[in-house]
Amino acid sequence: MRCPVCDNSARDHTPSEFHGIVVSCATCGNYDIADEYLDELRALETAGRLEVLRKAKQFAKFARPSINRHCFKCGYSP
Repeated sequence: MRCPVCDNSARDHTPSEFHGIVVSCATCGNYDIADEYLDELRALETAGRLEVLRKAKQFAKFARPSINRHCFKCGYSP
């Protein structure tokens, strides 16, 4: 698979019961995206996607970052 944030090669670690994708990327790290935000993330330019991931990492602290509605606040939504 391709990383939805940086478009580099990545691995899909999504469990069957998860409604979204769990990504492992050598560049971006490990994170997940809920189904309802995947298209919104893909609609952003690279800089916007990186900012959304940065916010997800900031909110996560020590857990796996999760891209959700909070990450799209402050004008990064298309």
